[in-house]
Formats: sequence, structure tokens, C-alpha cells
Amino acid sequence: MFQTDSKVTNIATGATGASATSDGQATAAHRQRLLGVSLTAGSDTATVVIQDANSASGTVLARLSALTNTTSSFTIPHSGAVATTNLFCTVTGTASNALVYWN
Repeated sequence: MFQTDSKVTNIATGATGASATSDGQATAAHRQRLLGVSLTAGSDTATVVIQDANSASGTVLARLSALTNTTSSFTIPHSGAVATTNLFCTVTGTASNALVYWN
């Protein structure tokens, strides 16, 4: 169960993948907590990599994969994993979808 002030961001891919920060901001560093991830694969295997960064260059906090047409998820115990810069998420796989839970 997540904290009552938690948020969720949906990052969906088309044919080539997608990447974004959890809150849509990529300019100023600001602390966030990763609480969990749910990843649904489409027509091929999907992956999500979550980094403490404003781009795909920071410390990896979590990785998750899901096989074709399946869903995989996890939650981080207690108060989540702290990111001091931001939560940057890269999702791969055709027609895949990642739900990133954070606060």
C-alpha cells in the first residue's frame, strides 16, 4: 500500500520506446521517492530502467522486464527509494506501458 500523497505517471511506448521524468520536469533537480513500478509488455519484451537523473545518465535505481503480453510489477518497501535529482524512466518494447508510482 502506498502513501496517501503518492502519484502515478503513465509512460506508454509506440513502436520505438519512450523516456520521460516521472513529473514531466527535466530542468531543476528535486528530491523524489520511487515507490513502485508496473510494466505491461505489448507485442515483444518490454523493459523499464529508472534512474536518479534528469536524463538517461544517472544512477540506476531499478530495472524491470516483462515478457510479451504479460505484466510485471514491484513495490519498494517502507518509504521508497530516494532520488535526489529526479526519476528518469526509459521504457522499451513495442506498445508497452509503464506505471511509475512516486512522491
